[in-house]
Amino acid sequence: MISNYTLEEQSFKASWLAEYLNISESTIKTLTSRRPEALPPFFKVGNSKNSPIRWRKSDVDSWIAEQVKKSVSSQIDMNIPPELQALVA
Repeated sequence: MISNYTLEEQSFKASWLAEYLNISESTIKTLTSRRPEALPPFFKVGNSKNSPIRWRKSDVDSWIAEQVKKSVSSQIDMNIPPELQALVA
């Protein structure tokens, strides 16, 4: 069967996310329960405690872009002398 979903709309498992972010799958699984805010937005397929977790590529890409933006912004702020930071805020 051929899916009508685009790559952006498909959901992916933790193994895909681990490869995409270049971190271990065990780290992904740990973060989903201990620090979900440290990961891209995800959703559960089902309502039970052990329901599988999935990610959409579009959500992951948006999250990555936001992380880069935050990182660049904080690096820029660190390079601006304190007396000038108020002028660029």
